[in-house]
Amino acid sequence: MQPILQDAVQRRATDIVLINNTVWFRIQGKLQSTNHSATSFESVPNGFEKKSETHIRCLPTDLTLSGLQYPGEVSKVLDFEKGLVILSGAHNSGKTTLLLHWLNSLKDRSVDSEITLPPNMTPHVLWSIDQPDIRIVRITDATSALQALRDSIHHLVIAVLDARTNADALRHIRMLLSQYNTQTIQSLMSEQICSVVNIALVRTVQQQYRPLVSITNRNESISAQIAEGEFHKLEDSVQRGNGGLGSLSCDVQLAEWLQQRQIQLDEGLRFANYPATMRLRASGIIHND
Repeated sequence: MQPILQDAVQRRATDIVLINNTVWFRIQGKLQSTNHSATSFESVPNGFEKKSETHIRCLPTDLTLSGLQYPGEVSKVLDFEKGLVILSGAHNSGKTTLLLHWLNSLKDRSVDSEITLPPNMTPHVLWSIDQPDIRIVRITDATSALQALRDSIHHLVIAVLDARTNADALRHIRMLLSQYNTQTIQSLMSEQICSVVNIALVRTVQQQYRPLVSITNRNESISAQIAEGEFHKLEDSVQRGNGGLGSLSCDVQLAEWLQQRQIQLDEGLRFANYPATMRLRASGIIHND
């Protein structure tokens, strides 16, 4: 087992997967076969997380902002005392890593998590199921979505779900709660949601992955758009500087990376909320202020 783990670290693999008695590494998002003999994934040391009997996640060793290449705004999200933080992203986009970064930056706040996180990666976290300051939950159905909204009245709740964008995450919650009155649910969402955070992994020109973190923090304008169900307008509001303090636009970051030649145009278009505008920016017709 140890040679497999060492080789995975050296090759910068993000996952170790056992498929048909063959050990595979996920490197730069693609599965690559190895010459390692199949083995049982029974227990793993620090720095790794056992996801299933056939899957091990290779965790980052540096959970600092600079180590993970996160923007500074990421660390401000947990400044809220209570309310609902939506953390979304596609499968294998880095949501767990962002959670670990947040937990490692906490001081004097207790946490209760229904999501299994490796305890060795969060040595300073005070875990508590009795009146915790922060709850970490996963939204999968109407029950979990409604419970997250209710719990956020008295706690800071971090709700994790799979969604490509911040707008998609909000649409998904509304869809899960479609059995209830739409206006009532949107009003509750506008009152309780304090931040919507989305993470994606963008391929750079050096063929490495860089995290793209978009943040929509609440203010009067953002709350009003959520109450009206105008989720598609959130990114535009953040781009124009009308989001809450600490908001961060996905498309503005992509435009900056394009201008700095850090990513290719097709990668910027793939992750942009407004691809046509991104293409114009790249051609020099529109400049990022």
